Amino acid sequence: MDELASRISERFRGARVALMGDCCYSGALQAAARKIAAPGRVAALALTSADASNLSTENWTFTQTVIDGLSGEPLADTNADGVITLGELATEVASAMKF
Repeated sequence: MDELASRISERFRGARVALMGDCCYSGALQAAARKIAAPGRVAALALTSADASNLSTENWTFTQTVIDGLSGEPLADTNADGVITLGELATEVASAMKF
C-alpha cells in the first residue's frame, strides 16, 4: 500500500482519487487513500469489499452494488432525492456486504 500511495502521489495530477477493491483484505486501500490525501494533496477515498483484516465474498456482491449505485439504482438513493452520493453508495455497499 505504501508503494501504491507513493506512485499515485508522485504521478497523479488530478484533484480526486477513488480507490476501489473487490477482494479479500481490500480495506488496506484505506491506508493508501489516507496517505494520498495528506494535507496539501488531492482528495482521496477508498471503497472496498472488506476490511484490511477480513475476507471478502466470492459472489461479486461489492462490484454489483457499486455498478447499481453508479447506474442510479433507486435502492442506493437513501434519501430519495434523485442523487446518489458517495456516502449513500458507501452505506449501500456496507449494507450489502454484511451478509
